[in-house]
Amino acid sequence: MKAEEMSRRQIVVQVGSFLILLPASGWLSCGGTSTPAGTDQTALTFTSSTDAGHNHTYQIMMSELSNPPTAGINRQTSVAAGHTHAVAITQAELQSIQSGQTVTKVSTTSSGHSHTFQFRE
Repeated sequence: MKAEEMSRRQIVVQVGSFLILLPASGWLSCGGTSTPAGTDQTALTFTSSTDAGHNHTYQIMMSELSNPPTAGINRQTSVAAGHTHAVAITQAELQSIQSGQTVTKVSTTSSGHSHTFQFRE
């Protein structure tokens, strides 16, 4: 019976350690893409600067980089602190991102502040 209890305890400790480390892996990737390079992906997710105590994410579809729309893209960020921001990226900027250059964009102002994104594939 004691060996069985130890096994349960070891499992609980291991699962608990995994659950603690899993969120930390997301914190380590702030400021860039949240999808590891070399994986099968359909979008890149970018994290903004931290302003007014929070940040936002913004996604660019891989298809938008490989075949940038003539009108570019203009969409909302993720919701944080009860609001979103808009970020517009031109066709030329999408082409620059696709070629490995960094494009810096400032979001619209919402709730009295804006955020800066650094886009790079």
